[in-house]
Amino acid sequence: AKPPKKAVWPPIASIGIDTWAVDFGLLDANDALIANPYHYRDSHTDGILEQAFTRMPRAEIYQHTGLQFLQFNTLYQLFAMQQANAPALRATRSLLMIPDLFHFWLTGVKACEFTNATTTQFFNPRTNAWSHEVLDALNIPHNFLVDVVPPGTTLGHSRRTRCATWG
Repeated sequence: AKPPKKAVWPPIASIGIDTWAVDFGLLDANDALIANPYHYRDSHTDGILEQAFTRMPRAEIYQHTGLQFLQFNTLYQLFAMQQANAPALRATRSLLMIPDLFHFWLTGVKACEFTNATTTQFFNPRTNAWSHEVLDALNIPHNFLVDVVPPGTTLGHSRRTRCATWG
C-alpha cells in the first residue's frame, strides 16, 4: 500500500482569533499564566453587583462605561477576586482578554483589542481609555492593563518556538 500523501498547505498570511468576551487570563512577572481563567458562568460573582454598587453607584458606573450590568462582566470578576483577597490578583502583571491571551502566546505581543476592551465594564468609550475612576472606586489595581488597539491591528509575527511546538 502507498503511504498517504503529505498535505501541502499554502503559507499562512495571517491569523485572527475570535472568542467569547468578558473572560481573561492573568500573567505573572514571567509572563506565565497564573491560573486557569474562570468561566463567566462560574458562581464566584453571584451577588457581586450589589456589593460593587455600594462602592460606586450603578448610574455612575454606567456614565463611565455605557455597558449593561451583568454579574459576569470582567469588572465584577475582578471585584470578586479583590473581595476574596485572591493571591492571583496580587501576583498579576498583565491582564489579557481570552483572544488577546492567544495573540500573546502566538506573537509575544500584549495588547487588548478594542471590542473586547468594551466588554469589561471598565473601558470608557468617550475617552477611549481604561476607566481608572471605576477601578479605583472598587479598589481594583490597573497597573496590569495593557494598551488597547483597534480591531484588525497587526500585532507581529508568530514566534517560531510556538509554531514548532504547536505544529
